[in-house]
Amino acid sequence: MTENRQNTNRQKQIGWGRLTWEILPELWHFTFYTSLLLTVTAWIIKKAAEFITGRNLIITTANLTDLFTHWQGYALLFFGALVVLAYTSMELFASFYFADDLLSGRQGGRYTGVLASVKKGILALKRFMTPSGIPVLLFILFVIPLIGIGFTVSLTSTYYIPNFIMDVVLSTPLYMMIYIILIIVVVLICLRHIFVLPAILIDGFDPQSARQKSNELIRLHWRDFFPKMLKYMLKLGMIEIVGYLLFLVLPAVLLTIFGMDLPKHYSLDILTILESGRAMSELEKRILLVRILSVFAVLEGGYLNSVVSMMTGGLVVVRFLRFYLEYTRPVTDRLYLSRPHRYSYMAKLITFFAVAVLIGLASIPVGAAFDLYLQNKVPVGVIAHRAGGTLAPENSVEGVYAAVRYECCGSEIDVQRTSDGYYIINHDNDFRRLAGVSKAPQEMTLEEIRSLHLKDTTGNNADLQVATIEEMLDASKDRITLFIELKGETADRRMVDDLVSLIREKDCVEDVALISLNYDVIDYAETKYPEFETGLLFFGAYGDIGALNCDILIMEEETATDSRLERAADTGKETAVWTVNTETSMRKYLDSGVNAIITDNVELAGTVQEELDNRMDYEIIRSWIGDIWN
Repeated sequence: MTENRQNTNRQKQIGWGRLTWEILPELWHFTFYTSLLLTVTAWIIKKAAEFITGRNLIITTANLTDLFTHWQGYALLFFGALVVLAYTSMELFASFYFADDLLSGRQGGRYTGVLASVKKGILALKRFMTPSGIPVLLFILFVIPLIGIGFTVSLTSTYYIPNFIMDVVLSTPLYMMIYIILIIVVVLICLRHIFVLPAILIDGFDPQSARQKSNELIRLHWRDFFPKMLKYMLKLGMIEIVGYLLFLVLPAVLLTIFGMDLPKHYSLDILTILESGRAMSELEKRILLVRILSVFAVLEGGYLNSVVSMMTGGLVVVRFLRFYLEYTRPVTDRLYLSRPHRYSYMAKLITFFAVAVLIGLASIPVGAAFDLYLQNKVPVGVIAHRAGGTLAPENSVEGVYAAVRYECCGSEIDVQRTSDGYYIINHDNDFRRLAGVSKAPQEMTLEEIRSLHLKDTTGNNADLQVATIEEMLDASKDRITLFIELKGETADRRMVDDLVSLIREKDCVEDVALISLNYDVIDYAETKYPEFETGLLFFGAYGDIGALNCDILIMEEETATDSRLERAADTGKETAVWTVNTETSMRKYLDSGVNAIITDNVELAGTVQEELDNRMDYEIIRSWIGDIWN
């Protein structure tokens, strides 16, 4: 390593600005090809996992214990670890080695380039397979994404605490205080150990020594490092904003103006027109042109914007590593640079523009097929969470009536069993939040529970009682579908049998769906009572979810990926997403392939749906294919 750097010192060094321009194609080339390599690698691992474990292995959070009770589950964990390690080595570790090559002026030789960097990244994994290294790896993969300070991989970059857990944390002062303290502690740990990765990867420190080295460097150089790094990241942030405005916002404005006077959602069946041989009208030609241009703007603009993000991300790594090298090398053995080989440089530019041209050509058939996309869209229903969402006190009869007034397709409630065998409506494990009583429903009789005075969650201070399942069935019958979640410790097969009996007595079989987070309960209900609609709630899954024994797959937001929704549709299952409460999430899922969303904000859902219905073609196309580069 030292000898290589001494050799590079003989080269003429250039400034940071010029170096930045010269390495941009290198960074794009690295990111583009590592992304392709990762895609192929992940696909191979997935196929190997399916071959070894069998395609019938399905693991969700509703049957998570199966992961540890069958050998296939352990095999699945092994293959899952392989995928994580592949991303870590090829995407994260390799980026540091590639940045080191750029800064050292090494290029084109046996030990440089994308594949060489990937190889070194894979070999570096063994340094983390130690008692002190594994925590570092887990911290990078699962803790850093939660706070956004430090380097991680795209596979876990969107890792987050599920919304239904955060709702509890944010609504409970004690939990909120603990959460804030933990975030502060984690941020401080990240800042103190920010140089751990380059210390391990570039200089070969063991993880424990790397932490000590990072602490030492931060103590000595924090006044220099943090202001300069922050200033540099702000500059890159401004570049990303300019790229976003130039490649995404400006085309949107121009196309909106250009297509403002065109009819919305116009039926333009190109295949029928071609088969009939008739000439297109001037209006149809203009509509087709706008759609093709819209697809081009979305695809090409998204591509160019993603390139900007790729390059700025790569520059962050390079600049960060330069700081580390400056702090750990003597002045005579530092910097960094060499002009790239002219033909290699041009080849990378040609590849970049070739991809851009192919994207432009692809816009023509995609734009022409837009009408097929419109024809295949299905309306998305709204299910009011906890009876009526924020329209009425939670899990109340009034909530069901409110959901009916707002024309919701369903009302979701939570049912639990009392100590004397009755069924009441309550979400939490006890009544502390709503009634100040720490007892669970199964510890109290129906009479005791009915004597409780509940807090009005709407803030209107109404005098409320805990509702029973019978009252809910009476309120919903022939008006709305009641999604009955079998909740808590009493969610068992007995509950299924009892509820089925009650529902039949009320003649409400067609008006209900039995749902639960417990797969055993839903599997039992679907098998024994096939005439009942059943739904499984889960927030993580592996395998063919279409083979789950239920009618409705109810997924937490991040679990509801396009591939899972498509698989569910292919197997004839309905889908729903929970709990969709933000405007951003509503825009996403009210315009997706799901059948319904579960939300507390029923009124907001109606407003967002009205806006979606009034969009122009460009806006629909952006929603349709705008995330392709993510």
